[in-house]
Amino acid sequence: MKKKFKVMCHQIDQLKEEIKEKDKAMITEHFDHQFISKETEKTKHNLEHHEKQQKKSQQVVELQQTEIKKLEATIQEAEAERQNQRKEFEAQYKKLLDNLKGQRDGIAKLKRDLYVARQQAESADG
Repeated sequence: MKKKFKVMCHQIDQLKEEIKEKDKAMITEHFDHQFISKETEKTKHNLEHHEKQQKKSQQVVELQQTEIKKLEATIQEAEAERQNQRKEFEAQYKKLLDNLKGQRDGIAKLKRDLYVARQQAESADG
């Protein structure tokens, strides 16, 4: 009976030891699970934050692309206007040169006429 009691006490001690180890393992696993849960939440929060930043950045890029297109259109309009003004200037310059040529020709004709008139006046006087 004493022997049986000793064996039973030994078995009880072993079972208590097993329970302690399992409790310890369960507590460790519980804290590991909590840590992983917290890390998962942090990761989710971080992901959401980065997704928001990415969306904001994408919106900024889209706005900048729109602004670039507007600026390109403005540049094209300005270039077309510059070309039109250049053509107009060239036409006015050509017209001015033609007028000057006509005036030079007129002056040359008047000089010839004056010379002829002087020659005739001298021959009539003389």
